[in-house]
Amino acid sequence: MKNKYKLMFLTILSLTLVMLIFPMSMEKVSSQKEIQIPILVVTKLADKEIVDVNEWFRVIIRIKNIGNATAYNVTLQDSIPPDWGVRVQGVLQVHWAEVPPGAEIMHTYNVSIQTVSTYTAHLGYATVTYYDSNGERYVVFSEDLEIIVRIKSGRHIEWEEIWRNVAIMESIIILILVTPLIVIEYRIYRDYKRELSKGKQ
Repeated sequence: MKNKYKLMFLTILSLTLVMLIFPMSMEKVSSQKEIQIPILVVTKLADKEIVDVNEWFRVIIRIKNIGNATAYNVTLQDSIPPDWGVRVQGVLQVHWAEVPPGAEIMHTYNVSIQTVSTYTAHLGYATVTYYDSNGERYVVFSEDLEIIVRIKSGRHIEWEEIWRNVAIMESIIILILVTPLIVIEYRIYRDYKRELSKGKQ
């Protein structure tokens, strides 16, 4: 009878120890098998949402590592805007040796929109290329940056100048139209006077 109780006690004790040890060992195994990977998130924005034509503003590109491993050989290549419509002060390509987990890096440059045919200008997306510790290559993109551009309707209208120009144009038109009539009437009158003087002789 005593042996039976001893056996039951040992069995319960063994099960308790297994239940206590097994989860800890499983947790250790799972932590060892956790994948270590760098995950970069790219954000492209401007310090102004609405700009005037020829106004300078700043483009800001943020890169953050939200993964659990270091990103190596990180290269940022931003979209190249058309040189006939956009001026850029700064560089569009930057390189970093590494970006640790949780770290954030930033790159900025200045832009001025010279020519635009619509009320919005698209400055494209930024591309970031990087590698993990095993040499695996990754490529991520930001969203396309859209800027609202105020297009001026035109210069201030000087009505006095407009009316003066209209009056000058009307005078020129009248002279062009009336002068031939005056010449014709003068010739008719001159011929009439000649005929009249001949009749008197």
